[in-house]
Amino acid sequence: MSLQVIALTFCAVATYGVFAPSASASSYFGTRLLVQGDCCGGADITGDRATITAPNSNFTTTSTLCALQREDMEGNTVPPATGDNRLIQTGLVKCGTSVSGGLDNTCSLSGNLVYYTEVLWSDAYHCTALGQATYSSSHKFSVWESGGSNNIYYTFFDGSKDPTSGYYYVTMPYIWVAVSSGELTSCFSRSDCNSHGSIDVPGTYASSGGTAWQRYDPADSSWHTVQSSPTCAGPSFLTCGGGGWSFVNGPPGPFDIDYNP
Repeated sequence: MSLQVIALTFCAVATYGVFAPSASASSYFGTRLLVQGDCCGGADITGDRATITAPNSNFTTTSTLCALQREDMEGNTVPPATGDNRLIQTGLVKCGTSVSGGLDNTCSLSGNLVYYTEVLWSDAYHCTALGQATYSSSHKFSVWESGGSNNIYYTFFDGSKDPTSGYYYVTMPYIWVAVSSGELTSCFSRSDCNSHGSIDVPGTYASSGGTAWQRYDPADSSWHTVQSSPTCAGPSFLTCGGGGWSFVNGPPGPFDIDYNP
């Protein structure tokens, strides 16, 4: 179906809480985003993908936070801002060893870096671990309405569909945003995150030799490279602002979204 055009600024989107926390606790984001209806000449967005390079072995998070690098799409099953929020994302996650249950009680349970898929479904978050990640390696992560105009979104790892059982897809007739993003869970400001201890979270997207950050347009059944995008650094439910996150370079070439206080 043709998705409803949503004429919102990216800060207004943040007011509606588009970037719902990836765990039950609060989250702090460094995000490049495409807002449905605002970007791309009003084209529909039904897919989001990019190559993400895992950090090197110096990647650190504290014992009490989870850190994520992700490709993500968010929306609703009903018109925007009226409830029933949905989310599906994929990428890499590493939780500190003191985070009870890792991410959603299933991912990065021992402080290890893993590939993952997470969905927001029926007002609850569900994470599926996709295997141990390799530091400094590059892989393509995708979220896509791959079945055509059926409003069902799946995740893909290097072009292959991710889990086919459990919580592995969401239905979202109304898309709000597609994002490339870094995330820290269990904190909601720079000072709050830093109070947990030393943090260094580098993230490289659209890596050289890989897939650029791209959006899928159902009108021509094609992927299009993102040429530019706004950024939002901070807690989405409060304001598009904040600190600690840095945005180095930008689409279409390789770009970094790093957190280093």
